[in-house]
Amino acid sequence: MRIDIAETSPKERNGDTVHVAVRELKEETYRALKWAGYSWGQSQSMGRMVGLVEIIWGSGISSGLADIKRRFIKKRSPHLTWSSHGVLLSTKGLSVPMAASFAVALSQSKPGLKVFVKGSDYGPEVAAAVWDTKVHPNRTISWGICRDSQQNDYSVVPNGDLMMHERLQSVEPAMSRDKDLWFVTCHEARISGEVIMDKKVQVGKMSDAWVEGVKVSKAEWEKLTAFSMKYLVPE
Repeated sequence: MRIDIAETSPKERNGDTVHVAVRELKEETYRALKWAGYSWGQSQSMGRMVGLVEIIWGSGISSGLADIKRRFIKKRSPHLTWSSHGVLLSTKGLSVPMAASFAVALSQSKPGLKVFVKGSDYGPEVAAAVWDTKVHPNRTISWGICRDSQQNDYSVVPNGDLMMHERLQSVEPAMSRDKDLWFVTCHEARISGEVIMDKKVQVGKMSDAWVEGVKVSKAEWEKLTAFSMKYLVPE
């Protein structure tokens, strides 16, 4: 199965867009998340990823808004449970990019560790967290759903390409309970599959966006800026 990344989004075709700078995407997301109660680090990381996910997949702002609207943010921080199989990360409804930022960081903290994620979805957008935080340039980071060993997984390989491929036996997750979880792991196995986002293409899209700006949903942008305006920075 191939995932096509559309050159023209439905929002753009409908004409309901506004043109913004990448810097604005990052700053408005950061301010809105800080107002909502997230930490400086979470807000900074998500600000970067919202820009990337919006440019590549067109869902960055919607992900940010979903996190902003969560209730009891400080009381619903991710929770870790360690076991012989790995670590279970309960994200309690975070968006894909923010949940991925926790999962990917954990997987890189101990290569070979299986991080199982509960409470959030997954998809190719997890790559945004890998591109944003990758600290092991010679390792591969793979993720997928636990329940089916025949399921296609995703990986960001050492050169930065995002690939889709059949599950490797070496990263098969040993699960004792919930098969609906997804997992992420950092490893050295070689990947063979289909490139669905070349790193050079990703860098090119980001470079173009920094120069030309980004077309985003006007309605989503207005919601995001309405939240960000509530976060006042002292003079």
